[in-house]
Amino acid sequence: MIPALSRPVWAHIDLDIIENNAKILTSLAYPSQLCAVVKANAYGHGAVEVSKAAIKGGASWLGVATLEEAIQLREAKIQAPILLLSQPHPNMIAKVAQYGFSFMVYTELGLQAAKEISKSYRPKMHLKIDTGMHRVGASSQEGLILAHLIAQDPKLTLEGVCSHFACADDDQDSFTTYQLDQFNRFLSLLEQYDIDPGIVHLANSAALLRYPQTHFDLVRVGIALYGYPPVPFGSQILKQGLKPALSLKALLSLLRKVPAGEGVSYGLRYKKPQECTYGVAPIGYADGILRRLSLNGAQVLLNSQRRPFAGTVTMDQILIDCGDIENVKIGDEVVFIGTQGKESISALDLATHLETITYEILTSLSDRIPRFYSDKECNEWLLQFD
Repeated sequence: MIPALSRPVWAHIDLDIIENNAKILTSLAYPSQLCAVVKANAYGHGAVEVSKAAIKGGASWLGVATLEEAIQLREAKIQAPILLLSQPHPNMIAKVAQYGFSFMVYTELGLQAAKEISKSYRPKMHLKIDTGMHRVGASSQEGLILAHLIAQDPKLTLEGVCSHFACADDDQDSFTTYQLDQFNRFLSLLEQYDIDPGIVHLANSAALLRYPQTHFDLVRVGIALYGYPPVPFGSQILKQGLKPALSLKALLSLLRKVPAGEGVSYGLRYKKPQECTYGVAPIGYADGILRRLSLNGAQVLLNSQRRPFAGTVTMDQILIDCGDIENVKIGDEVVFIGTQGKESISALDLATHLETITYEILTSLSDRIPRFYSDKECNEWLLQFD
């Protein structure tokens, strides 16, 4: 999707914050290595730029979801090891191996596809074990069979063994201990059969912060890299000094006074008993400002004040109740995520309004929104809207 550079809507990502977050996480993980999870365009922040900042901060691996995401990073001259966090389609494994990417394997079909191309390429596989989440991964019995088959074939490489937690971000969790026990039992089976597991990894953001015994050789960190807590576990984020890196803003494109009692936007459900000034910002649900926000009390920042969404969010525009703000004018900055004056709104705030998670808010931000990584670049671009 082409960024809409012709309208005053933008996201600013502070790469110094990303780098510092990576430094903090690398320190917390030590002596384990840090895998920065940059799938879904680095949770909406920009995969290439974030990857470079994370590596500068100490990350030694990058985690992605798709082959296309991995290729994008390699074509950007990023040389760090890249791990596909799921098993690719069997027909795609040759291309994955051709590029030298590491990938998950957890089925005989996936392993067979790797064996078939091993004459030309050496597949680097991470055996994923299902320890109780029941999404993807091999059972312990299936995993042991796969591990034997890999170990017996000199053309194949068992580069790592891993699993994934289901509840490590839950303050009432007891299942994580069970999963860790199941994972350790599988590692013991490999040791019993003299199979080298390679790089052992299990911890996500929550486990990095809460369960040091899960760190093993590598930790895979996503949401914490972007400065947000793995919901609902948030206190450690603030304690460690991790900060959000992304702000989302727009400029008011229109102001209008609406008579008392008249509704605004689709459905005309938002009405004031007195005459009201409304501002229009050229951003909507096609950009990731989810329609439900206007129904659940969400706010924006305007002239350093919190102001409510007015009426239904539309595809490309949103109305804002300007209330009694003095001297509001076209071109004023509206903050959806970020700080203005002494007030701040975070992606976590928006997620709370929607009873969802920060991940959904950040990854919903459309590619229509241009991303800027320096104040100078952003300010120069904004000059056209003066």
